[in-house]
Amino acid sequence: MHQRTSGVLLTSVPYLGKARILKVFTPEHGLIGCIAKRSIDPAFTTPFCIGEWVYAQGRKELHYLVDATIIEPLTTLKTRYDLVETAGLIAYDLLQTQLPAKRAEELFRLACVYLLHLHKAKHPKVLWLSFRLKLLTLEGVFDPALETDEALKKLAQCKRASELFGWHYDNSTDSKVHLLFNKFLYI
Repeated sequence: MHQRTSGVLLTSVPYLGKARILKVFTPEHGLIGCIAKRSIDPAFTTPFCIGEWVYAQGRKELHYLVDATIIEPLTTLKTRYDLVETAGLIAYDLLQTQLPAKRAEELFRLACVYLLHLHKAKHPKVLWLSFRLKLLTLEGVFDPALETDEALKKLAQCKRASELFGWHYDNSTDSKVHLLFNKFLYI
């Protein structure tokens, strides 16, 4: 039986020279791994695209990609190195924190919004810091209401990504967010 889901392609790794293993973050099924045969259009195996994925259930956590449709290719991310780098940081955070079969509808929407808007930010890493704090909030390990650092509070509580477009990247804020995130990963 085939499953159909929307998702963001986070990684694509060559497999035995004839296929690729994809990691797709989905709202209903969390992270799914799929094997894509060579016959699948390369556009569907290039990271950082939002699509609809059809796959056949495989054994354990690796499924077989049957078909895919790109909903949003996120081509603006591929125009500058800092955008690709920041999208990769968001993908890495999702790969580190999300699990197969773990529903994450709100986090999925958040990831899509941030990936769609990265190119509009003066400093894309500011959006990544905000994403990290919102991820920690959704996971229940960070409460912005209790935060005393105003920058962290604003990053975590912004209602729209556009509120961060003019922000300047700050190494001090980055360090604080990094410590919070690592604390969560290594609890």
